[in-house]
Amino acid sequence: MQPWLQRVIVEQTELNAKWQALATFIRSPEFAQLDMRSRDLLTRQEAAMAAYVGILAARIAHANGAR
Repeated sequence: MQPWLQRVIVEQTELNAKWQALATFIRSPEFAQLDMRSRDLLTRQEAAMAAYVGILAARIAHANGAR
């Protein structure tokens, strides 16, 4: 495996864990107690992380011959 691809896989794995942790927090009672601006920013961050995880997955699939 190419070194760059291994780095992308590690990055995706780490980001996915952080994304899942944030998604779990967003569903928690503590999230509901935050002010509206904080909730909005965290929700936007979660969406951006989801998109980023998806892009990394597509890069990995492409490198492995998927279309």
